[in-house]
Amino acid sequence: MWDLFKFILFVLLIPFVGAAVVNFYDHLAVLPNGFQHELILGAYIFALVFIFLHKLEPIYEFGQNIVLKCFQFASPVNKAISCFFPFYTFLICIAFVVLNRFFKNENFNAIGFYIFGFTLLMHVVLTAQQVQNGEKPIWKPNYYFSMSCYLITLTLVCALFLDLILLKFQFPSFLTHLYLLTKKYYIWTVKKILLLK
Repeated sequence: MWDLFKFILFVLLIPFVGAAVVNFYDHLAVLPNGFQHELILGAYIFALVFIFLHKLEPIYEFGQNIVLKCFQFASPVNKAISCFFPFYTFLICIAFVVLNRFFKNENFNAIGFYIFGFTLLMHVVLTAQQVQNGEKPIWKPNYYFSMSCYLITLTLVCALFLDLILLKFQFPSFLTHLYLLTKKYYIWTVKKILLLK
């Protein structure tokens, strides 16, 4: 019964997940000097490494364990936190801010966004793999529901990370666009369902 409820919640969240992902992609346009392309290329590089060279699971698990220990006081919620908090992406943001205080170099910025994209996709893919492996039923309702929640939360966290890098607080604008896009997607979905009747 609980599995069925989670699956229904997952179905209801699909427009929200789509809006969150599209909104985050659109939000990348705030990046200066075309760094959006570097971030996306970093994600592509991870995909190639993951498929053809190495799964990078030991690196991912090391970061997850650090997050688990840092939020040990919030156990058992710390396990969920480790899923939507991309540890290596956060480290890159901190390094980015520190280096930019001392060096104003476009090459540093480009490399930083490459690694941002690489570590972000690594977190998404390996978290999905970890959650999926922990699910026994063939139809995996917990996986669908959990990943929906993680993806939504991850887009919010990473939007804040970009604000940290750019030293511009654009998160309220991000939330406004997310709300409008989510509303649009739900209205479109309801209209399509009504047309089928």
